[in-house]
Amino acid sequence: MSTSRAQATAAPLNRTIGGVKLRLRPPTDKDYAEFTLWVQDQHVAFAKRSVVDMAPDQANHCLAAAISEASKMDITKGAALDKMVTVGGAAFLLWIMARPFSEIDYDKCHELLFNNAQAMIETMDVHDVLTGGMFPKKKRATKKRAGATRDKRKKRKKRTT
Repeated sequence: MSTSRAQATAAPLNRTIGGVKLRLRPPTDKDYAEFTLWVQDQHVAFAKRSVVDMAPDQANHCLAAAISEASKMDITKGAALDKMVTVGGAAFLLWIMARPFSEIDYDKCHELLFNNAQAMIETMDVHDVLTGGMFPKKKRATKKRAGATRDKRKKRKKRTT
């Protein structure tokens, strides 16, 4: 795997996303930690909105479960990765990558990406360029060859005789 000069030097890129010219830098580990905290906050906030009409003891139980689940969330698995490709997650990543160079805020990034599929694709492409495709694509499951178990049985039979 080759690394481009931009990736090796963490050089910022100038890109137009959704008609807005932005200068973007690669996200750092600190930025991904901030993204993880944002995902956890979103999870707990959703739980808080969901328990409004519940009895207090049920609400406390649900909130405790949501907080426990949120504390286990990590950028490398599950909910955080799923959240990365939502409008809110992509807007947060775009904001993280653009904030050192512009006065753009999260709400402006969200507005830029909302109902704009091309801007979403551009954001995720820029993220892949800046990080060198940090998050691998899921591999397709390979289909087992018919008769593979039969071949194994024949080999075993030959070894025992």
